[in-house]
Order: sequence, then structure tokens, then C-alpha cells
Amino acid sequence: MMVDITCCVAAAFFIVSNLFKILGEVTFRKRSHFNYQSMKELDPAYIQEEWEFRSDHRGSVLLVGGLNALAWLCFTIPVLQLSWILSRGGRRKIGIHITMAVLVLAGSFSEFLAWMFAVGTFSVSDWISRDFNLDNWLGGDENDMVGWRVLEVSHLVLRGLHMWIDAFEWLAMFGILVLVHISIKTQTSCHAFKLRWTRIGLAIAGLSILDFAADVLRLQSWRFFSTFANFTSALNTLVLLPIWLITLGRQLPAAVPNYVETEEDEFVNKVESAQEAQEILEDIV
Repeated sequence: MMVDITCCVAAAFFIVSNLFKILGEVTFRKRSHFNYQSMKELDPAYIQEEWEFRSDHRGSVLLVGGLNALAWLCFTIPVLQLSWILSRGGRRKIGIHITMAVLVLAGSFSEFLAWMFAVGTFSVSDWISRDFNLDNWLGGDENDMVGWRVLEVSHLVLRGLHMWIDAFEWLAMFGILVLVHISIKTQTSCHAFKLRWTRIGLAIAGLSILDFAADVLRLQSWRFFSTFANFTSALNTLVLLPIWLITLGRQLPAAVPNYVETEEDEFVNKVESAQEAQEILEDIV
């Protein structure tokens, strides 16, 4: 049986990116110098250690974002195909299928935007921490370390902005999979896609909205909601989403001929109806 290659590649990228993300989270949580109270007090000694750690692990953090952006890029292609096939070439439930296409394009764009934003801000911040004077800004005899505090506050603010851009992917995923289910459930012909497959999508959609909610609530309890978000994200991208994509990849090659045959049958029926009408008119005349 043929399988659409873009679905397989997207599934692979989602799995690999999330595995690297989990490894990164484990590494960050095990750093020996972490102290929550020192972080809240903006202790300069703690901040310096934190930036040394971030500098050492910058590549892995940016790699995760790049892999996730590539996963969304590959995910966009089969979803656009699916939207076109289910809409029967733009003639069925146009609003639903245009929204589906817009959401997947917006999700892919936001992931690339978030990744490029992270590359720029993280690289410049790391450069400042290594090469700029952050020890003495007030000109006194002793180092005031104001620069380190300013750098850390700026980093936290930009990280929050990046987190909100990144969280949009789960809203987009929720919308896409719910619309896929609605479209397939309401179709009356060309049943190339199985309804039970869309129920996996609904489970992913439910976890996606929970992941988004956890991202929003992280400021209330960072450790709890971060752990919850990581768990739902891992379940989605390591298990359910790859299953959904591989199943879609197995159905897409067969769906295209069915769609073409349906279009041809409709065209033939219209021609035959026109011929019959003309024959009736000729008989009447």
C-alpha cells in the first residue's frame, strides 16, 4: 500500500523534535545551580551561572525549535491536500475548508516566526552576556551588576512573548482537527477517509486545547503547569499525532483517484442529462 511521504516525514520530525525537547527539559531541571528564590531576587551570581549554562546548551534549544518548524512545514502539505479533496475542488463547504487551510498555514508560519525570533533574541542575548560590560554601570568603585539584572529581565520578557507565539500552534491544531472531523462526518459521497480515524484527531484536539491552557496558566504555577504541558505535548507528538499522520498518509493516495473519479462521474452525468434533455425537446418538437 502506498503511503504519502510528507505525512511520514512530518510524523518523524514531530517525534524527533519532541524527544529532543524532553531531553532538554530533563537537562534544564537537573542543573545544580538552580535556585528559585535566587531567580526571583535577580541575584547576579545566580544569573551569571544561568547564562553560562544557557550558552552551553544554546544549540540544542534552537535545534528543537527548528525541527518543530520543519515538522509543521511538512504537516502543512498533506493538510492542504486533504482540505482540497474534502472540499471537492472548492465546491463543498468552502468556509470550513478555507479555514482549515488558513489555520495550517498560520500554524506553520507562527512556528517559523517563533523559531527565528528565538534564534535572534537568544543569540544576541548570549553575545551580550559574554562580551559586554554588565558588571559596572553606575561608575562606582564596586561592581553594581545592574547589567546582569537588566539582561535577565529582558530575557524573561522576550521568553514570555516567544511562549505565546509558540502556544498558537496548539490552537491551530485544535481547529484543524475539529474541522476535519466535521467535514468527513457530513460528507455524503466519496468516503475515502474513515470516520473512526477522525476520532483520533478529536483526541489530539482535546489534548491540544489542554496544552494551550497549561501554557497560559504557567505563571500561576510554573512547575505544575509546565509538567502538565510537557506531558500532553509528548502524548500528542510522540504517539497520537504520528498515528494520525501515518493513517492519513495511507488514505491520501487512494483518495485522490476517488476524488478524480467522482469529478468525472459528475461531469458524465451532467453531459448525459443534457443529452437526454435535448432528445426530449427534439421529440416534443
